[in-house]
Amino acid sequence: GAHARLLAAHRGRRAAEAAEAAAAAADAAERRRVAPSEIPVVCNGLAGVFLVGPCLVRSGEGRTLSPTEFERIAGKAASKKWKVTLRVLTPGGTPGPTLGEHLVELGLEEPPAPRPRGQLAQAIANLDAFKRRQQGAPPPQTHTHTAGGRTPSATGSAEAG
Repeated sequence: GAHARLLAAHRGRRAAEAAEAAAAAADAAERRRVAPSEIPVVCNGLAGVFLVGPCLVRSGEGRTLSPTEFERIAGKAASKKWKVTLRVLTPGGTPGPTLGEHLVELGLEEPPAPRPRGQLAQAIANLDAFKRRQQGAPPPQTHTHTAGGRTPSATGSAEAG
C-alpha cells in the first residue's frame, strides 16, 4: 500500500545519505593518504616546515619546535592562534592560505565547529533572535491578574484597541 511505498522511499533516502557520508569519509581518507607529511610555512616572515604527523615545526636552523614556540620566535606570541598566524609558503615564496585552512583542505582537520559561547554572549544572542522574531508580530497580550480580576489601567494595553 501507500505506507509500504513511503517506507521504501524513506529507506532509499537513508541509503543515499549513508552512501554520501561514506563517499565523503572515503574522500577525506584519500586526501589524508596523499597529504604531505611536511608543509612549508611562514610566520611573520620567518620560514619553517610544519611536520604534519607530530604537529611540530622545524625552523630554518633545524630546531624542532611546537607551533606555539615557532609563533613566539617569529614575534607573534600574542596571537596564540598558530593555525591562523602560520601560513602555507607557496612555491613562489609568498604566504598562501593559513595553515588551519590548508589542513582542512587536506582532510587532516575538521572545519572549525562553531565556538561554544559564554553564557552572557549566548543570552545576548538569544535575546537578539527573540527581538528579531518579535518584529512584525503583534505585541504579546499581557494578562495581569489583580484582585477582582480587573486589568490595571496603568498599562493601557487593555483599553488600546
